[in-house]
Amino acid sequence: MILLINPKTTKLSELQTDFFREPNLGILYLASILDQKNIPVEILDLEQYYGFENDDVNELIIEKIKQHDVIGITSLTNTFHLTIRIAKLIKNYSRKKIVVLGGPHVSFKYDEILNKENVIDFICVKESENSFPELIDLIIGVLNKNGLFRDYERELNKIKGLAYKNFKGEIVFTGFPCTVKIDNLPLPARYLLSQENFYYRVASVIINRGCPNQCSFCSRQKMSPVVRIRSLDSILSEIR
Repeated sequence: MILLINPKTTKLSELQTDFFREPNLGILYLASILDQKNIPVEILDLEQYYGFENDDVNELIIEKIKQHDVIGITSLTNTFHLTIRIAKLIKNYSRKKIVVLGGPHVSFKYDEILNKENVIDFICVKESENSFPELIDLIIGVLNKNGLFRDYERELNKIKGLAYKNFKGEIVFTGFPCTVKIDNLPLPARYLLSQENFYYRVASVIINRGCPNQCSFCSRQKMSPVVRIRSLDSILSEIR
């Protein structure tokens, strides 16, 4: 039902070191939440296919999306061009596929992106551990009824942290999401990473979110100015 994609960004020079080899925890958290709700979810982490040529990666993406109705793609600023390339590939295959973007870059540029690109259905702004599962619940309901999203705008607008273009072509932003209580999050779904093409040698752990400082070169305080620190028990449960 749901496919979560992490674009391939690793450079050839980075393959010689384990330092850069750590998974994207954002999509692993989302996958874990969906899995807990018994919503079928799969992860396609293209970093794990570092030996593949572009044509091979495209074939892999097409093969994967055949099995899923909704595709979520994460994006940093340096991977946004890859994210759009993947979104266009998906929509060229089938306009019926629903494409949802998330991550820091699209959180700050959602209006510009929705105005420019016609291959994006929804953007989850800032922390999406609440908004994305709520959106998926609504999408499942609409698809089960063979409905149209234009008839569900009232429901869409109740989901905080969502941006989309309505049937009139207007950009709608539903407001910033509530701050996520990180101690309540399930552990990241590392078990959904490909074991056949295993790539990562480092297991990173998020112990806090947010930052009170205002460094001009950093987006962390913009994503979440509220500092939250996980409890020691929560951290140890993940490490163990």
